[in-house]
Amino acid sequence: MIKYNLYHYAISIKYALFRNMVTYCILKVECDKVSLHKKGVKMIEFKGVKYNCSMELTLDVIGGKWKPIIIWHLGKKTMRFNELKRTLSSITQKMLTQQLRSLEEGGLVNRKVYTEIPLKVEYSLTDRGRSLLPILSTLCDWAIDYAKLYENDKARENK
Repeated sequence: MIKYNLYHYAISIKYALFRNMVTYCILKVECDKVSLHKKGVKMIEFKGVKYNCSMELTLDVIGGKWKPIIIWHLGKKTMRFNELKRTLSSITQKMLTQQLRSLEEGGLVNRKVYTEIPLKVEYSLTDRGRSLLPILSTLCDWAIDYAKLYENDKARENK
């Protein structure tokens, strides 16, 4: 029961994880061009946007409140829109649509439309999207450890 609660706690702090990441995150992307900034700092240009470091690019591609969770759930199985919406009960339809489109544009999610009535659309991860699952799993493990340490520290402070 404790592990289950810690897992959900870990998922709930997902946004903070991506904003406060200190370690390097390796994300294989095909950059249009890598150029040098005037001061010799390596800049990355990807899809017409310049980034100061690879972490900025990583957070632009998979950062935010919902993208990592969408990737995590699609890593388990292919899902239809409403199934994903039910899984992420607090996300709005508009936000889910925006996030799925962004992930699709980034090459992390496949969208397959079946031409039948009623229209059927399924979402799944691409190989590039699946490459993020070990990273997300490591982040979940970190969050569980962090939650345990945080609770232990709070318990010691209260004694």
